[in-house]
Amino acid sequence: MTVLTALAVLSLFTPFRVSLPLVYLRPFDAIAFLMVGFCFVRGRVFPRRGLPPGLVMLLPYFTWHVLSALTASINNGLREALQIATVMAFTWAVVVTLDDYDYRRLVRLLIVGMALITLYSVGWHIAHGYWTGWKRLVDPKATFTFLPLALASVIVTRVRDRRTWLWIGWAVLGVVVLCSGERKGLIVYSVLSAGILARGRVLPFVLVTVAAITALTVLSGLIDDPYLARQVRSVANPLDSGDYSTALATGEAAEGDSRSNAQRGFAASLAGTLIENNLLFGVGTNQYERIIAEQFAYVPEFLRLGIHGEFLRVLTENGLVGLLAYLAVWGVSLVRMRAVLGAAVRQAQLSRSQMALLQLAAFVPCLVYVSFEASGTHSLVVLFFISIYADMAAVWLAPPRRAFRLPLRSGPRPSHWPEPLVTIHTGSTT
Repeated sequence: MTVLTALAVLSLFTPFRVSLPLVYLRPFDAIAFLMVGFCFVRGRVFPRRGLPPGLVMLLPYFTWHVLSALTASINNGLREALQIATVMAFTWAVVVTLDDYDYRRLVRLLIVGMALITLYSVGWHIAHGYWTGWKRLVDPKATFTFLPLALASVIVTRVRDRRTWLWIGWAVLGVVVLCSGERKGLIVYSVLSAGILARGRVLPFVLVTVAAITALTVLSGLIDDPYLARQVRSVANPLDSGDYSTALATGEAAEGDSRSNAQRGFAASLAGTLIENNLLFGVGTNQYERIIAEQFAYVPEFLRLGIHGEFLRVLTENGLVGLLAYLAVWGVSLVRMRAVLGAAVRQAQLSRSQMALLQLAAFVPCLVYVSFEASGTHSLVVLFFISIYADMAAVWLAPPRRAFRLPLRSGPRPSHWPEPLVTIHTGSTT
């Protein structure tokens, strides 16, 4: 199951898909149902630890999401229901086998897999003459956001004198993310770097973040590549972009700005109007794109894309009811995660700095991704990951069955770099 889960997640970073009359079929869909079949063959139908509260919190949002889609058309509702059914099948397979995962191997497989996909993406771009701006392969570019998550988690939990190669890898990853021009990845990498340097402490983190923003501002003026300079500048000063009036008047983004910034500005403006008129229930799932296609066919094509950002999209299409259900998943997950990691701190399994950094490494990449990316299977899987993160951490920190347990101190540890985590449970790696 460890390998199947890694393959399912990695398949989301590949562009392979088949267009069917109602939906797109991805390798992820096939692997998800293969995982469910594997669970049935092994007689694993229900979770050993009971139904996770995070999984329960998904049901109100998913239900409202599908009902909202049905208000537009039967086909629209069926399409969303099938997509959610696939994600829920994957979720259920993971939940019922939480105790069987080799988490260390899972993280290793994900890091190696994402690194290979990143190398392929970079190689493809260079072979086609793009020495920077490695974003033309839509699905693979997500590795620039999530590879920092996996690598930072390993850095936080690894023994101090064994982190040399990890730090080298982290530095190389920073150069790759910068050259990619992927702003989500740059934000995630910068925040996680600040957190690691500050060792999870609030005041040093704020100071390092301010220094990082200053450095990015200076860097944007030193980079010779106009595209990279613009991308870095928009990260350091996000308010100085998003002018869509020039695009409406001339058909192109303003000088020094990008089409994506103009599109986000236009989408935010239109969404504001739709929210004002449909605050409680929204305009309906997937109806933003229908409205913009019917009522704004005269605007440039790049402005007619969907909303890039789940929080804004949910409020626009599913209303305040949908947004509250969506936010509840994040809120409950954060509370439960703090409880699980807090218990580990009290038992001297983690230090407070580890507790803070593990939360930062998990939530920041996911929040950044869903805040700036279009809706789809990827965003749903991110929501699933957040919903059961506390349950995965609880199993991860549980006493191992077949491994030597590192000695633990009897008292609490200070908030400096800690000793390593206890040995991770090693179960079935099928």
